[in-house]
Amino acid sequence: MRIDDIDALLATVQFSSLNQAADYLGITQSAITRRLQRLEQELNVTLLARQTRPLTLTAAGRALLDDASATEQRK
Repeated sequence: MRIDDIDALLATVQFSSLNQAADYLGITQSAITRRLQRLEQELNVTLLARQTRPLTLTAAGRALLDDASATEQRK
């Protein structure tokens, strides 16, 4: 799992928008999409419900963020 991929997910969740997340990270919208797809393929789950506006996390996406938060708090 790459930190860039996690950063893309976090920014997308923060802004509820691929375009705004891309602007925030200084990359293109297609780069955000590729990072999210790579993370989803690696984990074999869907992390974002893309058919909703604004974008929302799936249960798997929420679980990943919760696990990441818990890991960060233990540091």
